[in-house]
Amino acid sequence: MTKQFRLHQVLDHTRLKEDAQAVELAGLDAERRRSESTLHQLREQEAAQLAALVASTRTGALDPATTEASRHYLARLETSIEKQLELCAAVTARMEASRAELLAVAREKRLLERLEERHDEDVGATAARRERVEADELSGQRHQRMQRQRPPREVA
Repeated sequence: MTKQFRLHQVLDHTRLKEDAQAVELAGLDAERRRSESTLHQLREQEAAQLAALVASTRTGALDPATTEASRHYLARLETSIEKQLELCAAVTARMEASRAELLAVAREKRLLERLEERHDEDVGATAARRERVEADELSGQRHQRMQRQRPPREVA
């Protein structure tokens, strides 16, 4: 009978934990990409508004109300960009922490898998030794039976 690896349940739990951590990391990566996309869109809106403002100054048709509205819009865009930068930084930090946790869990899993491999090797070596001992015993018993069955030799 083979002996079961005592830490098998811990290894299974670690594998599940690694899978869950990988899913979490993938979710955070998607969230990071979305927030960077939003940041890119905000910067494009800011660039377009600045370009429109510059274009209106070149034509010489400056309307104080439009200029003031553009200035307020640019101020709100700048605030939104700053908030989005903070959000991107926070998501990136959470993603790095999740990645570090995933690496730690992966190391733990590899360690447990190596322990399981060693356990399996030890169990196999023990079984092989036991089989050799049993084969030697059977050979010895067969040899003793054959010795008993032979007639004694006459000495000349």
